Amino acid sequence: MCNVEIHVPKDLEILLRTSYFGSLMLLDPSVAEAPMKLELKVSTAPRFTIKPAGTSVSVNAILNIYLIPPDQPPVQLSSMTMVCDNA
Repeated sequence: MCNVEIHVPKDLEILLRTSYFGSLMLLDPSVAEAPMKLELKVSTAPRFTIKPAGTSVSVNAILNIYLIPPDQPPVQLSSMTMVCDNA
């Protein structure tokens, strides 16, 4: 597995914090400004289909969203399974 740390763009961070505002406030308002981590894992190998009309690719992945408060364990805010199909 490849781990790559990339800075989350500010507009995406604001969108995520807005989406999870209630959860953050119920969790602990003091950690609301802690850094966030997005983790994307491919859960199945890509599937390729080659036909005369073109090629299609599909893959399944899991996206986890964590809050990383300092000196505390990560807190998972969400987990989503995504199915990407390029037909």
